[in-house]
Amino acid sequence: MVLFISLRLGDGRRNRARSGLLMSSTENEREAEMRKLLVVFFLAVLGCVPSAAQTITGAKSTVQVADLTLVDWSTNQPWTTILGHPNRSDSKAVLIKMSEQKELLFSVSLECGLYTQTLVKSSGGTKDTSSAQATVQVRVLVDGNTARPAFPGPVTFCERFQQLSAKLQGIIENLACFVDSDSDPATPPVFDPNAPGCILTAEEIELVLRTLNANAFFFILPDVGVGVHNIEVQARIATVGSAQLGSWDAKALIGKGAVVVENHRLAKGDNIVLQP
Repeated sequence: MVLFISLRLGDGRRNRARSGLLMSSTENEREAEMRKLLVVFFLAVLGCVPSAAQTITGAKSTVQVADLTLVDWSTNQPWTTILGHPNRSDSKAVLIKMSEQKELLFSVSLECGLYTQTLVKSSGGTKDTSSAQATVQVRVLVDGNTARPAFPGPVTFCERFQQLSAKLQGIIENLACFVDSDSDPATPPVFDPNAPGCILTAEEIELVLRTLNANAFFFILPDVGVGVHNIEVQARIATVGSAQLGSWDAKALIGKGAVVVENHRLAKGDNIVLQP
């Protein structure tokens, strides 16, 4: 959405001049004040309207909202900027101007999706186990400084560990698996998975979970200096798993997201305390 505002100033003075009225110095001062108020109003409205090119020249807070999938289903992804942009001149950059040294407070909200699949195969009473894990972590950087991310550092927005185990008999394919040990017709044959010629096909069990939910977290960075600062929200995806006879799969997705940045001054004597 783009907003166009057209300001026309000075028409009243011209109209009065046409009618033969003279403007006093007081009227000139009033018109100058009116010009200032209209300019301030124009800048305030412009700062509240999203546009393709974002410029923050002196705001107490700034917001960016994404209504698209930020990261599609992925297996492993290193730290990647998902909100904001590393280049502060880019239209997607999230900038905030600090007129004095203060603390920056960040509120990050994201849709977080997880997909895990485990399959086990077992026969002859042998136990089989498969596991899968997917994790999404988020951090906030100011001016690209990876050595000093916003507190408390990387935060796990969503994670799931899934493990499946089974001990199954298997599918009996022929009668060779049944052994007549004593040749007595009154005694039924005994099942022996290790009997010569016995054919067993492993039975399978599969578990698939796919979830999507929204999570939020607050970050803070103290003693941010004067100037225009570039804010980046970064995320990374990690997947791991193991299987014996079966298989596993794990993926993660980051859907819609938003970040709100505000500057605050802590009360005198207050400090950010990190609990062990």
